[in-house]
Amino acid sequence: MPIIVHNSDIKSEISVSEEGLILSFSDPAYVRGEQVLVDAEKMIVGILLHEGYHEIGNLPENADIPHILSKKHANMVSNLSNGDILSLFVPITRSKLQ
Repeated sequence: MPIIVHNSDIKSEISVSEEGLILSFSDPAYVRGEQVLVDAEKMIVGILLHEGYHEIGNLPENADIPHILSKKHANMVSNLSNGDILSLFVPITRSKLQ
């Protein structure tokens, strides 16, 4: 069972495009998350990283949940210190947080 971590220090931006959910992080370490969890009822997004759950933030109010969940992956991106962009596609799972 993963450890739940409520880390308010995670600086991220959550957006939705035609391609699906996009999570942009200021720290590239979070791009390496293993899975994106979407709680459709609470409109919350989190990731599993190093066997821990990290709450990222809220979905935009107008987010199309069926569209987001119809995609198999979310795009997680961050700028690297050398100016390159790290972009990984991570599986999305519908979740219900307790």
